[in-house]
Amino acid sequence: MSRFRQPVEWCFGKISILFAFVDFYKNQKLYLQPVASYRQIATLLANCHSCFYGNLTSQYFEVPTPEVEDYLKNGF
Repeated sequence: MSRFRQPVEWCFGKISILFAFVDFYKNQKLYLQPVASYRQIATLLANCHSCFYGNLTSQYFEVPTPEVEDYLKNGF
């Protein structure tokens, strides 16, 4: 299972690198801010970033990343 766990951790790491605000726990105040919405939006934008620039997970599994238009069209 570690073969599949590592790529998932890479995705979480990419979100934390691109959007450090989401990973800064002192700034996330439950019931005062929409914490889950921030995380979902950061994930969506990180996936769009992956569509433009690729990512380690797609290289690891040898799967091409979709075009951003296809990703957004099929996701919504």
